[in-house]
Amino acid sequence: MKKRFIILYLITLILSINFVLSHIYSPPTNIRATDHSLIKKNGTYHLFYTYYNLSVGAGSWAVDPNADFFGHTTSPDLTIWTDQDNIINVGANSTWDSQNVWAPHVFLFNGTYYMFYTGVNYSNTSSSVNTQQLGIANSTDLYNWTKDLNNPIWNCSQASWAEWFPNQTWKGQCRDFMVFRNNIDNNFLMYYMAKINGTNHFIVGVANSTNLTTWID
Repeated sequence: MKKRFIILYLITLILSINFVLSHIYSPPTNIRATDHSLIKKNGTYHLFYTYYNLSVGAGSWAVDPNADFFGHTTSPDLTIWTDQDNIINVGANSTWDSQNVWAPHVFLFNGTYYMFYTGVNYSNTSSSVNTQQLGIANSTDLYNWTKDLNNPIWNCSQASWAEWFPNQTWKGQCRDFMVFRNNIDNNFLMYYMAKINGTNHFIVGVANSTNLTTWID
């Protein structure tokens, strides 16, 4: 019995290692693809990701052009990929998403694709004094995107429990948004990462909306 248990354990371990080491997409040379979102449209898979160039500033998000736009690649079968033009550039100087765009999440509703993403703005003297907020863009074809004029549509000042002091070092964190349709309550739910005020503990927050642009904690 003990030997059988050991054999099953080893098989499980080997399978898990193979799964971890496998991947479906290799970005261009020296490019690191993180925080991805995958969606299928008319037989074509679209992969969007935060874009880092490892040959520039060792890939640091605080060094341009890292995390200044999203990478976009397509595939008919999750094996052969064709890189497309980058999308969702950072905004103009001093705007809410002027420094970085992180963690795209693509969502289809009523024939329109919505991309939720983290926009970052920070002090000219220190990238650690940054403000992270939620923005949204829409598209009908997944290639051409338009940012919503109401951006940013959410930040952690709207959650009474969350730390939100964006003029202080690493106290304006609010990112990694994921949205889905809640058909039971006929609304949308949004999950995101935030820090509990007065602690060093990060948790997943949740907000709800009926229109994708106005959210309630």
